[in-house]
Parts: sequence; C-alpha cells; structure tokens
Amino acid sequence: MKMDRIMLTYLMAHLFLLCDAEGSSQNVSGAGAAVLRLGVFISTNASNLFEFAGFIPSLHIGLETVQNSSKAVIGADGTKYAIECDLVNSMCESSATLRGFINQLIDPVHPRIMLLGSDCSVSTEPLASISHNWNLVQISGSSSSPDLSNTKDFPRFLRTVSSDVEVATGVSSLMRQFGWSRVSLLTQNENIFTSFSTEFKTHISDLNFQLIGEHSFSSDTSPTSAFQALQRSPARVIFLNMYERYASEILCLAYRNGMTYPDYVWMVHYWYNEGWWKQGSYGCRVEEMEMMLNMQIVIDHFPRINNDDKDELNIGNITWNQYEKMYSERFTELRTEYPNASYNLEDGAFIFDTVWTAALALNRTAAKGYSLLDFSYTDENISRAIYNEALNVTFFWPNWPCIF
Repeated sequence: MKMDRIMLTYLMAHLFLLCDAEGSSQNVSGAGAAVLRLGVFISTNASNLFEFAGFIPSLHIGLETVQNSSKAVIGADGTKYAIECDLVNSMCESSATLRGFINQLIDPVHPRIMLLGSDCSVSTEPLASISHNWNLVQISGSSSSPDLSNTKDFPRFLRTVSSDVEVATGVSSLMRQFGWSRVSLLTQNENIFTSFSTEFKTHISDLNFQLIGEHSFSSDTSPTSAFQALQRSPARVIFLNMYERYASEILCLAYRNGMTYPDYVWMVHYWYNEGWWKQGSYGCRVEEMEMMLNMQIVIDHFPRINNDDKDELNIGNITWNQYEKMYSERFTELRTEYPNASYNLEDGAFIFDTVWTAALALNRTAAKGYSLLDFSYTDENISRAIYNEALNVTFFWPNWPCIF
C-alpha cells in the first residue's frame, strides 16, 4: 500500500497552481500556458463567530505540492494549463457567499472552472444548490451537514470530510463502552442541527438505545426554557446540538444548577472555535466553565494521525511531519495578515484534500481529450466529465482514505 501511494504521486498528470490573497489572483502561468481559475470560499472575517483563515496555509500547501509535482499539465492536444484561484470571504454566511459567487460569475473574461468551499454548511448549502446550474463542480473540505449528501439537491457537490451522521456513530460507541442505555438531545432549530437530529435519532433507535426526549429552542430566543424542560427529565447523558454561543449558555446553567460530572455527562460538536467557552458572559466565570467542562466529551468524527504514521509518505509526496512543518511556517506568515486566525492543522488537511481532488479531476479530464479552455457555464459536457473523474479519485493519508 505504501508503494501504491508513492507511485500515485508520480503518475499524476500535472497542474501548476497558486492562490493569492482574498479578492485577487496571481498569474503564475508562464509563457504559453492557458489559465484556468478556481473560486475558493473561506471565512476569513475575524469579527464573525466562525473564522477559518487557518485553512489558508493548508490550501497553499495543497497548491504548492501539486505545483511541485511537475511544471504544467498538458492536454491531449498539447495545451499547457496553469491554474489561478480567487479567494472569497464567505463569512460563513449565505449572503456573503452568494454575493461573492455572483461577482465571480459576472467576470466576462475569467470563468471559474471549479469551486472549492465553502467552509460552513450554512453557506455551502445555498451555493451548492445553485452552482450546478452554471455547470460548476464544487468540493468542500469542512461542510459536514447531512443534507449535503442529497445528490438530487446538490448534483455537482462533493466533500472530502464525512457527514455529521458519523457523530452519531461516535455517541453510540461511547454509550456501548460505558454501558449507557439512554441519551437526550437538546437541539437548536436551525436546518444544520435539525437534519443532524433526524439522522441521530434514526441511528440511536436502530441500535436499540433509548432517546429520552428531544428538547429544542429557536435561534431568536434564549435556550433557558428548553434547559428547564431537560432539567425536569431523567436525562443524564445529553448531547448539545447547537452553535457554541448557546452551548456556553446551557453549560453555564448546568453548572449553576449542579448538573455536573459524574452525575451528568455533556457532549458537544467538535467544530467549535478554540476557546469557545470563554466567549460571551452568561453568569459564569471562565474558570467555572473550565470546571464544568472537565470530564465532558467532544465528539469528533475526523480521523487523527497516529505518531507511528507521521513519517509515511502520502499524497503530494510529503509525510505528515513535513505537512505539519510547512503548515506551521505558513501559519506564522498568515498571522501578519489575519492576527486572529486559529491554528487548524488537522482540520486543514481536508482542505489540502480538496485541492488534490480538484487537481486529479482536472488532470484526468484533460487527459481524456477535453480542452479545458472550452469550459463554459452553459456546456454540461466538461462539467460532467470533471465530476465523474472526481468521483473516481482515491488517495490516502495514513489514517483516512479520500474516496468518493
């Protein structure tokens, strides 16, 4: 398997890529190369609850490793291609994402041949629901809403991260491990959470665990009433299916009411921002929140790299240790432009994967005789070819495969 992974790197058709700062692109095509463009959507706004500027180093590492795999891709007709990408600040909001997308569409000179992102499901879903109308294949490395698995609604969408449905698998495994038979769900009434709730309840029921009530609240109200209903129930193992701002409020209420470990176990989603419990003031000091969180559980369905695997050669002809070193160097540089950026080494690897998926799909499409310069928003043939080639992409990190 190791040799297969090494050889895969050398058998690539070759692309030359580079991505510049937000709202701009850099010409790296060189003389005689035909330029293709990718639209990239990442939330870089530090004032937003969710900022993922820390994904940018992983994006650049992906671009650089593809670039260094050769000088250029040569199509069946001898055309040499280079790729530029344009970064849009998605702000993890549908309006900002769609506005950026429209601005790219109305560029009469430079059509985008693929889209990468967005980073949040709430901004990815509206984009993926319409981008196919312009024959654009879209790949996300961090949007994990179960709804995005619906190929009818999102017919040209792919992702390199698994669905949040896998979180339910983690919960059921913990319940089996610790001999718990019942769990309760506290859900915020937003589509990303209600769709997860539907899948979660089905999964738990299929495994003969008991869901003892689901309590919910609207985003424009306080979760206090839902908490009080939960407090009156026999629930002792509770999953908080909500944004971090509300999870902080619930956990503060739990602390104030003595609903702490070992009598209660609280679980939260893995994708909350670093230090999320320190944000906002709901009547608890930071040290009280940290006491509350001691022995509580974060459910993360992303695979992690074992120390024994960190020197294994992977896609891009680099090891995890090399990726980590490259990320750290680029993150230091990134902080000069985005001082509040979070260090997203492991989650960023899935963004790295989107770049390689796009590169392989484009490489294989060109190798089959398609002239990528002929791509247009009205021609479905090249779009279908790119999508089909992306579906056949397979490569590996030590602990996880990238298979569609």
